[in-house]
Amino acid sequence: MGSFTRYEIAVIGGGAAGACAAHRLSSTGARVLLVTLRERENAHPIEILNPGARYALARCGLPEPARGSVPCEGVLSAWDTETPIFHDYMLMNGIAGLAVSRREMQREFSVACRASGVHTAECLRSWIQSPTIHQRWAIRWMNLRNKLLEAHVDQILIASGRSASLGLVDAGRRIRFDRSVAIWIPYVHQYHAGKLLLEAVSDGWWYATPAIQHASNLVFITEADLIPKTGAARAKWLARMFDETKLLNVCARFSPSFSAISATDAHFGMHPTPAFQRGARIGAAALALDPLSGTGVVNAVEGALRAANDVILGHPLSNGYACFIRNIAANEARLHQHTYLKAAQRFPHSAFWQRRIALSKHIAIA
Repeated sequence: MGSFTRYEIAVIGGGAAGACAAHRLSSTGARVLLVTLRERENAHPIEILNPGARYALARCGLPEPARGSVPCEGVLSAWDTETPIFHDYMLMNGIAGLAVSRREMQREFSVACRASGVHTAECLRSWIQSPTIHQRWAIRWMNLRNKLLEAHVDQILIASGRSASLGLVDAGRRIRFDRSVAIWIPYVHQYHAGKLLLEAVSDGWWYATPAIQHASNLVFITEADLIPKTGAARAKWLARMFDETKLLNVCARFSPSFSAISATDAHFGMHPTPAFQRGARIGAAALALDPLSGTGVVNAVEGALRAANDVILGHPLSNGYACFIRNIAANEARLHQHTYLKAAQRFPHSAFWQRRIALSKHIAIA
């Protein structure tokens, strides 16, 4: 390409981690480029921002979605017993959670970043070229008008999620500790409409989100090799898994249909080198958790701020930030192990839950 624009730093990905990093870096007067991939409608299930996530975003100065969000009172859980237990967000944290459309959330983040001086670019696809002899990254992206644009930057933060890769310049392969998948369909609560419903079954766990504009999601987390290959067998298996629930069955306004489903990657994984030459991976690109703990957004935001502050202060990202990511992974693994053990005691013959226990032990010592 004949022409390009210069920036001090580029952030690839406009979710919570990417937006927080870009917003923080721009606040120092740096010339920042934020490249976001256009989010497809219903590409992800409804996101739950627990109180910790809301506080973390507030510390970053990022707004919560004004549209496409409803309060979430807490979690009604039937995990290690059929008797539900309510975890009240207001009682424990002083504020409610929030159920949000991820697309609307990223839209609000983009507006806030532009207002703080970040240069934003929404694209259909992006490419990254390793530093040249001038020690600058080359970023190319196809904008929404199918025009190819280019920028050269001194440093780069990758925040493009679980599938993030730098292609030929990627240092080391991402470690996937499992092959978890999130399957979801529309769902309508008859009772407990403002709560997140959570329930373990033999081959995974279900959760149902509060409804946004009268529509919520019923999500099943399981492992890819347990899912039948044909559509009919898959629908029958999902119906059987749903029939194991007590709480969700009682709360359903109608029996869900599993003939048409959506699915996305939900694996627990991390990159062995979260920091690299003149840049780093942040958010789920560095460490991706399964949706069980609800700490994904909090960890993504705190990690993004840690990386951004290291860049601002000129500290090597391969030192403090990389250690921070590894410590989070070990801590999360220990918390998950405790929770998995409770479900395994309820389903002692389940291969799925035995795998989850082995997984958490492996991550904790990795």
